[in-house]
Amino acid sequence: MKANLNKSSLFNNISVPEVFMSSILPRLSGDSVKLYMYILYLADKGLSFTQKDLMTTLTFTQDQLSACLIELESSDLIVKGKDSISVNNISEMRLHSLYRPVDALAPTETSTNKERIAAIDTINTLHFKGFMSTTWYTTIDKWFNLYEFDPEVMVMLFNQCAKYNKLNPNYAARIAESWHSNNIRTLCDLEAYENRYNCQQQLANRISSSLKLGRQLTDFEMEIVTKWSANYGYSYEIIELALCRSVRSTRISFEFFDKIITEWHNAGLKTIEDVKAYEAARRNSTPSTTRKSPCNNFADRDTNISEEDQELIRSLVRRDM
Repeated sequence: MKANLNKSSLFNNISVPEVFMSSILPRLSGDSVKLYMYILYLADKGLSFTQKDLMTTLTFTQDQLSACLIELESSDLIVKGKDSISVNNISEMRLHSLYRPVDALAPTETSTNKERIAAIDTINTLHFKGFMSTTWYTTIDKWFNLYEFDPEVMVMLFNQCAKYNKLNPNYAARIAESWHSNNIRTLCDLEAYENRYNCQQQLANRISSSLKLGRQLTDFEMEIVTKWSANYGYSYEIIELALCRSVRSTRISFEFFDKIITEWHNAGLKTIEDVKAYEAARRNSTPSTTRKSPCNNFADRDTNISEEDQELIRSLVRRDM
């Protein structure tokens, strides 16, 4: 004997956990909420689907879908397999996070440093409303050991992600790698780096304005500008002397300016006075050439002509001119 419940799909309800509404939904992007709700519907119906189906139904691009899947997975809402997507029971996960066996290891206990533990708790409270996934705990602890960030720097890293609404592992990892490659370890290192970055941006904006580019500099152009200011130690006033060459030249490119400024650097020029003196000396050392008139050229070439004949030729030339 089997009891069946008659129900119509038209009036069927799909349950959404309260913990999702109270703790997770406020920090999800709109597209990710849309995707999560649709995945819940498909899971409840037991329907098969492909990524192409999701893109078509939700009018997502491939990049949009990938970004949403990463956000849902980083929030522990789903687990993405090679050919499947599993929806986590977030109510059960929440229960386990609140009530664990006494002998179980808390996520924050993966680190023995009290300051690091305090930083992780701060990140959890500020950006995850106390519901940070265990994956994040492990990742943060790994970054502490790999990049040797001070706890304050780790908190600032997550603040940076939240500032641009990109609180996902991929974006956070890119920032962590970038800071590490720029030798950022302490809060002082980070402040110095941000000051340098802001100065570089201001310099780039002035250069773009001077050249009337009407756009921001490309990454390649920024690398050249950074070399001029950071490696050569040149101010905008010195760089501007090279930019002024654009008035007299049709070869307007950053490679052209770089050749000029690198020449100054190799010559040991430090100040704007050094550069002006160097350029003045080079102009003075360049022999000037005067254009000879046709008659002079002719006379120089043919010295066997008599003076009277030369005078006659000159008069004819002047008359024709």
